[in-house]
Amino acid sequence: DPKLVRAFVKAAKRGYEYAYEHPDEASEILVKEAKDANLDIKFVKRSMKMIVDGQYWGNRADIKSGKFVFGTTDVKGAQAYFNFLSKEGAYTDSKGKVTHKTPQAKELSTDEFLK
Repeated sequence: DPKLVRAFVKAAKRGYEYAYEHPDEASEILVKEAKDANLDIKFVKRSMKMIVDGQYWGNRADIKSGKFVFGTTDVKGAQAYFNFLSKEGAYTDSKGKVTHKTPQAKELSTDEFLK
């Protein structure tokens, strides 16, 4: 349902904008609300720091000015973040064993629902 996907993308965009501006608070909210994921707060905060400092979700000035739209994939930035997650051992296979096979950002994104 494209209408549902667009509504989800719009809501997710607002969440990402908040997380970018308030990374520690967003980390705490994520850990609190995703209890089943057993997330480590120190790892989540480190991850958010990498995202914000590395501008993996886009350049903050460009986001504020509207030049860069959240939801648009910065493939280079996304790949850098995927590489960080791989290095940290965040990926597991179907048996729960850590794998360092890193997803390729260029194969995982579309802007189809931003339009």
